[in-house]
Amino acid sequence: MSRDGYNKTHTGNLLFHLTILLLFLFSPATAGGCGALTPCGEVENRSNTPMLYTYKFADDNSGPHKCDTWNHGGGNTVKDRIVSCDQQSFGKGSRGGGSKDVDAFSFANRDYIVSVHGASSRTIKRGKWTKISNLERAICWDDAILGKLACTVDYDL
Repeated sequence: MSRDGYNKTHTGNLLFHLTILLLFLFSPATAGGCGALTPCGEVENRSNTPMLYTYKFADDNSGPHKCDTWNHGGGNTVKDRIVSCDQQSFGKGSRGGGSKDVDAFSFANRDYIVSVHGASSRTIKRGKWTKISNLERAICWDDAILGKLACTVDYDL
């Protein structure tokens, strides 16, 4: 084989393997669309108030509960919708990340303020859910200055 033939074969093999790697990294590995090397939605509760979260968020009737979201499509755009979900609760700590994808969060007993990607904060009523994507992490805490429960949602890359 000539040197030119070797270079073409070597380049073709390299492109093939690179394509396979990219497909592996950016294809949905789980129902939540995250997995081995792709991020999963995550929530961190630093407050003294139990946080609700769900790993299941669907527009059908497949879940045992209903979640009333203010931003159904995610982000900072208001789009109210009630969806099927599986509500779970926890105190301080984190849920999701790694290979577990949190889809949304809420607080049952307290209103909270949330800022999504640095946008102006908005007050969310108790029991109303905030949708997050696979690329996002929500952190919530008791804000002593505001005297309120506060949350930020930012990309977690």
